[in-house]
Amino acid sequence: MKPNYFTTYTTIPLLKLKIWTEIQTFAINEYQLKGLVESFEQDLHDLINSARSGLKNDNQQCIFEAMHTLKGIAGTLGATRLHKMAQGAEKLSIKRLQEKRIIDQIEQCGNASLKAMNSSSE
Repeated sequence: MKPNYFTTYTTIPLLKLKIWTEIQTFAINEYQLKGLVESFEQDLHDLINSARSGLKNDNQQCIFEAMHTLKGIAGTLGATRLHKMAQGAEKLSIKRLQEKRIIDQIEQCGNASLKAMNSSSE
């Protein structure tokens, strides 16, 4: 059975196109935009791994810090749905995060956001 905790978030767009368009405009060349997306991808995976480590080690602070940082990065880049999901996750207990496999859902949303960023910059 698929986790469904964040089903209400599917009504939120993956990207806030106005923000993403402005970012694309300010990138002097394609190389800068590609570097930004690659940096976001690396940060996404590092923060997801940090949150998983927090779950494994029963470390609520580690999870909070990872989700808080991801929330900020996602918001800055216009990854609206990911921003809202991370914001919700930073407030949840470890038990709730584990029961609903929320970190996995956030990772899926992050990967979908990356795909949308790459598609809109082509």
